[in-house]
Amino acid sequence: MTSEPQTKVCPRCGAELFGDMGICYECLYDFTKPRAAPPTLPEAVEPGVVAAGADEVEEAWDQEMGADALNEPSDATMRLEPGMYGDCTLDVLSLRIRSSDVDVTLPLGEDPLVVGRSPDCDIVLHSPAVSRRHVCLEPVGDGALVRDLGATNPAMLKGRSVRDGQRLVVGDTFDVCGTLFTLVGPTDSA
Repeated sequence: MTSEPQTKVCPRCGAELFGDMGICYECLYDFTKPRAAPPTLPEAVEPGVVAAGADEVEEAWDQEMGADALNEPSDATMRLEPGMYGDCTLDVLSLRIRSSDVDVTLPLGEDPLVVGRSPDCDIVLHSPAVSRRHVCLEPVGDGALVRDLGATNPAMLKGRSVRDGQRLVVGDTFDVCGTLFTLVGPTDSA
């Protein structure tokens, strides 16, 4: 009788990992480092006015945070729920694109999108690690299908290559050479 290995999900990149791994092999997130919960600030009395005691709370915050804490990534990564992106509700299936120099959300139409380094791609990534035509993202129903187009460095979804194509649901994030693509979508009207 074989049992399934225990797994866990990296809070930073969403890669599916074996339960005994201390570091994510995708983004190098370190599970072994203790994470302190940030202190809560007092509620504002009115917009633009902070309640009494805020200085003490800020001072406590500064003392709790070590010098290298600002260089550490936050483990407060949250899964995007269907239809919600920040404080706004999305009305159409969209693609959030994040890298070190961009954070943008684009609505997906009915036509497939090609991502790659070539100027004739729908989404152009300026990295030598990205293939000329890297992946194709095709809207399908309430999700999408991401297919590899023969890229040298495969796109990754939950720590696995998308060479054979993968179905995406709202909230899924795939990685193309360091640029993250998250499928975000409309609120269920039911």
